[in-house]
Amino acid sequence: MAFDIAKFGRKPYQKLEQPEARDASGVHIRRYLSGFFGRMLGALLVGGTFLVLGWAWYPGADSGFGRYTAWIALSGAAVAAFAWRAVFGGELIAAAADAHERRFVSLLALLLVAVFGIGSLARLGLSGAFGLTDASSQLSFLGAALGAFWLFAITYGRGTANAAKQVLVAWFLGSTVLAGATAYDLARNGYAPAGWMDREGMLLVFAITIFLMIAFAMFQKRGVKLLWSASIALHAAALFAWDAAGAWLVLIGAISALLVFQMWYSKKLWQRNFTYPLQIWVMAVLLLLLPVKMFTGISVPHDAVLSFDASLQAVADQGFVWFGGGLGSSDERALASGVSFVDFGSLGGAVPPMVGNGYLQLYLEAGSAGALAWLGLYIALLAVGVRFWRARAQAFKEGSMPESEYLGAVVLVAITALMAGMWFFPFSFLAYWLYMLLAGCALVLWRARAEDALAVPARRSIGPLRLLPRLCAAAATIACIALLAVEVRLMRAEAAAFAAASQEDALTASNEWQRVTSLAPWNRAYPLHEAQSLIDLLATPISIDAQRAALERVTSILSSKTRASNHPITHWRAARLYSQMETYAEGSALLGWEQYQKARELWPTNVFLAVAISEFYRTSVDALVSGNISAAELKAGAAEGLKRALELEPAYLPARLELAFLVEQEEGAASALAALEPWEDSSPQIMYHIARLYLNDGNLEQAIEKLVAVINQVPNHSNAHYSLGVAYFRLERYEESLAEFEAVLELNPGSEDVQAKIEQVRAQFGE
Repeated sequence: MAFDIAKFGRKPYQKLEQPEARDASGVHIRRYLSGFFGRMLGALLVGGTFLVLGWAWYPGADSGFGRYTAWIALSGAAVAAFAWRAVFGGELIAAAADAHERRFVSLLALLLVAVFGIGSLARLGLSGAFGLTDASSQLSFLGAALGAFWLFAITYGRGTANAAKQVLVAWFLGSTVLAGATAYDLARNGYAPAGWMDREGMLLVFAITIFLMIAFAMFQKRGVKLLWSASIALHAAALFAWDAAGAWLVLIGAISALLVFQMWYSKKLWQRNFTYPLQIWVMAVLLLLLPVKMFTGISVPHDAVLSFDASLQAVADQGFVWFGGGLGSSDERALASGVSFVDFGSLGGAVPPMVGNGYLQLYLEAGSAGALAWLGLYIALLAVGVRFWRARAQAFKEGSMPESEYLGAVVLVAITALMAGMWFFPFSFLAYWLYMLLAGCALVLWRARAEDALAVPARRSIGPLRLLPRLCAAAATIACIALLAVEVRLMRAEAAAFAAASQEDALTASNEWQRVTSLAPWNRAYPLHEAQSLIDLLATPISIDAQRAALERVTSILSSKTRASNHPITHWRAARLYSQMETYAEGSALLGWEQYQKARELWPTNVFLAVAISEFYRTSVDALVSGNISAAELKAGAAEGLKRALELEPAYLPARLELAFLVEQEEGAASALAALEPWEDSSPQIMYHIARLYLNDGNLEQAIEKLVAVINQVPNHSNAHYSLGVAYFRLERYEESLAEFEAVLELNPGSEDVQAKIEQVRAQFGE
């Protein structure tokens, strides 16, 4: 075949003789930026993974907020590094399974976050959805979005097996630090300061971590293997201390799956690596069967988790919904369903019990769409993993399985164990984030060769579209800088709140709380704490002008927080604050009564709230009576709430006792006795008040009989000893009376009233 040279012009090789000029510096700059942002992204991924669990000494660590905030801040920086590397670095890493499967899993992750966002933004508003309303370690829309980003960053940005292993090892190290801090805290302070273990689902996370560390330890030499074994023992000690059977069942099931896989895969692998996981399996079974109470005599408290029946009732009350009540809303939604006995009136940092079943919690917060998206993502991961193993099973059986792909199988089992464990533990921020992290690692590890990561050149846009990716990267970076600024403010606010709560000087405390509120004005609890500190300041000697300023500030806070709020706890706490202000501002008690009524309207099933309202009426009736409302109307309102509470829960003794107090106040002791005597054997406290009524009515012998019975049940019942001393004194049994008052003085050293009673009794002996 002949070519027509004329078609190429007079100089067919002109372009070779005079090549087009190219700016080589642009290539070098992109290559430099790619390496720089790649190293930065790797460091942020590893550092952020470690700090999620390793941040154990932050002032807010008891609620998990310190870890949550640190992780979000580092995630913001990682987003910026990922965006700039993707656009200006000129390449992305194509890791994991084939591109179609990778894109499918990524789209499902984005769909899950979108579903979370729809419910959260619609029902919680912008600040609530982004976790700014309250300092909490629970999952927010912001946390969900950044969790999905970690899946993308691990899969696309650092898509090699070694990078995935580094992330997992950072997780193990951070978890080891937290397990050590937890063990130290439990040994020093007991269970009380570590209530976040239940709330954050840490027991499930520890069980999954133990299983993953087993797989890593199996490939190590003696010294390193010994270190991993020590870390496993530390995690097992934390699980044993909390005595949660669900965590052990998840761990035992995961190890059993690993042993079955090894027997199916290779006889050589079975013989070489079967003993170590079997030893951990035996240890887990023994620790499951031996409760910690057997060795300590202490029952482990799990009060922070609602019962399954209470959670199921909340789901039934919600009915079928597509998008639920928004992320982080399940605790209060569950408490508002059925009968609630929780006291939120104090400002001492009461934390609502949380839904303990992750799937019920997921449905309450994200609805049917969220639950389906969550399960759909798992099914997609499972399908990719099964397809990978079916394609390579015969090659693995005939040859040697690469370590990275063996770890990929282990990660798939871990994801399955996490899904199973959500039946026993909450759907927390950490559980969600671990799920995304493991999903990204699995996609990277499911490769025939760990070193076969492909560099995919960035496609060049034509014309004006060339600027679009760079504009998107710039926008993402600006958003991340703003995010970092907000998170730094949150961390400063939480640290300042911790310092303010520990202040003993009222003036210093009020100044600190004012600073906290200015740092995080969108937080629902901080302004109420500031109001409480100002009321405490009013009890100290300050000037008239300072008193006026404090009262104006408190009134402004309570008015602004309650004006448009539909949150019953906010109204309840405001009512308590208004009641304290009555000493300094006449008419505050009436405002408190209005807030109590609003709280009861919003939360009619909280029976403790009815008791609180009745107590408020009895102690403040004189301040509440005005031209617009009479004592009879107030009493009727308090009694109506108590009767409604007893209709909800007939055996709720505090409400029954409070109703008897109202009856005694209006109708006398005889009517109150008739109301209480049927419940005499239900509680020593009921029996004590029956004895008190007998004493007030002059039936001294019957009063003594009941008081002796109370003391037999509760030997340190100070009020019972005191009342018994009074009864003996009236019967002129002075020796017995003296003995009772001396017992009261032992229980209340330095009491001037009791000392006066003792002197009065001794005077009868002529001493």
